Amino acid sequence: YLCVWPVWGPEPLSIWQAVPPSKEFVPLGSIVTCTGRDQQPPLDAMRCVPKAWATKAAAPELIWEGSEGCIWQAAAMGVLLPTRGRAKPDAVLELDPRKMRLEAPAGR
Repeated sequence: YLCVWPVWGPEPLSIWQAVPPSKEFVPLGSIVTCTGRDQQPPLDAMRCVPKAWATKAAAPELIWEGSEGCIWQAAAMGVLLPTRGRAKPDAVLELDPRKMRLEAPAGR
């Protein structure tokens, strides 16, 4: 995980993004924890999906604005996306069920 937004105070809050295992995979959304930046979420708290299963989502909606950044929400899946400053996230991805195919490895 990569801590994309640590917030310090009486109760720490951190927003994390998964780091995909390769360029063929993408994370969908973020994870929010109240444990601080020093303690990452469990590895099984989020999964990355094959990039081929994802499609660009509709423009996200601004749901919270603070002094350091904003939180946006993608409508279709309800995914939360943090940004520093006030710029909209560039590429919001969501699962496209029409693209999801499970195939057996070749030779089986």
